[in-house]
Amino acid sequence: MMTFDELPLVFFTTLSQIAVGAFLFLTIIEAKNSLEQKVVRFCTCVIFLCAVLSMACSTAHLGDPAGGWRALLGLDHSWLSREILGINMFCVMVVLYFFFSARNAALHRFCGILGSVAGLLSILSTSLVYTLPSRPAWDAPFPLLFFLLTTFAAGSALLQFLLLQKKQAVQFPLVRIISLALLAGIVISIAYAVVQADHLMLPTGWLVLRIIVGALLPLFLLRKMSVPRAAAHRLSLWAFLLIALGELLGHQLFYASVLPFPLFH
Repeated sequence: MMTFDELPLVFFTTLSQIAVGAFLFLTIIEAKNSLEQKVVRFCTCVIFLCAVLSMACSTAHLGDPAGGWRALLGLDHSWLSREILGINMFCVMVVLYFFFSARNAALHRFCGILGSVAGLLSILSTSLVYTLPSRPAWDAPFPLLFFLLTTFAAGSALLQFLLLQKKQAVQFPLVRIISLALLAGIVISIAYAVVQADHLMLPTGWLVLRIIVGALLPLFLLRKMSVPRAAAHRLSLWAFLLIALGELLGHQLFYASVLPFPLFH
């Protein structure tokens, strides 16, 4: 039976990766397209809210939330400390990105680049937190691959919806990127279940549900995106919600299905 003891971490990792992915693609798209300032600010506000919600969820996992700042004291040796620093730097850069959008174009771009780098480094640090010999299923590239796929699939799906919400057209293949990330996620999820089978207690039914809800159904919706704008907006919303739900379920399976290395043989 699957347990749900790590739900705060499920929401923290999923929401933070969505925020990083949306911000990364917003930065790239704004560098290639002329986006309206109000659209950039709207997207930035939603991304910041997503990041703050993720950090709020993470505190629910702490025994002493008020003392969580002490985790930063281990920057020289702890990937957890680097993860916390990275996500906080990301949030600061998102705020500055919003602030400089109407004041200084050069600093605006710089904050976008620095924020994207900080967010990606935070995701790398998160994956290394879980790359543990005591959890053989995680002692491999799979944690990083899962987290990056969430970033690219759900993050770009959120941005796609936000741009359509504001009727902002862009010349950037967001739908193709989302589709490729979803297809890669199916392959990697199955490979994880097969390659690490001896180290997992993975409920097949939940895995199949995760693939159907979080990948196959969104792929079907994305194929229909070349429709009038109003219909595309609705499709993008449903695609994002299904992808986000699938990623939440995928992260839940990631935490709940791993077996520790046995202390006694």
